[in-house]
Amino acid sequence: MDVSVLLPKIALSLGIGITFGVWLHKYLHRDQTETLFFFGNTQYYHHTTNDQNDCDCRTCKSNTLIKWLNQAKHSLDICLCFITDETLTTTIIDAHKRGIKVRIILDEDCIRTTWKMGMAGIAKKVKKAKNSDSIMHHKFTIIDGKKVILGSLNWTPKALRKNWENTLITNNAEVVRAYSKEFEKLWKQF
Repeated sequence: MDVSVLLPKIALSLGIGITFGVWLHKYLHRDQTETLFFFGNTQYYHHTTNDQNDCDCRTCKSNTLIKWLNQAKHSLDICLCFITDETLTTTIIDAHKRGIKVRIILDEDCIRTTWKMGMAGIAKKVKKAKNSDSIMHHKFTIIDGKKVILGSLNWTPKALRKNWENTLITNNAEVVRAYSKEFEKLWKQF
């Protein structure tokens, strides 16, 4: 076969292959973001729509958090002022039982739910200056070092059911990297 005929075909094939590879990489590594707003008082007790992905009720919003936590394949790094919600506590303990590496940073460890996590063997760090005026008030969770859940939401029944709260879930690499760095800094500090 004539090389002058073969070379353009090879170049075209390579060009198509490279273009597809670049597109596939961008598709697989695209930013994914989900925003949740929890509404104060008891406005939305029941489903507001048949589509649970678009429902404003507190159960569907909580289930969205649980869904993201259950997607963890390797690790959950949790940094929250408080964790007192039993359902989220159970989800965290279940992740640990599945072999997920779970680390938790808390402001204080004086709550039954966080004691249960410690008794299950989950690694915990607590702010050392217990009687200080400063509060470790962060609220974020890193999933597999690739996604972060952040916002105003403490994982408490009151926050989930009574407060106006916001939560952002993203895989944006810059955001995840910043929160991972903060988690590691606090893990060493506490």
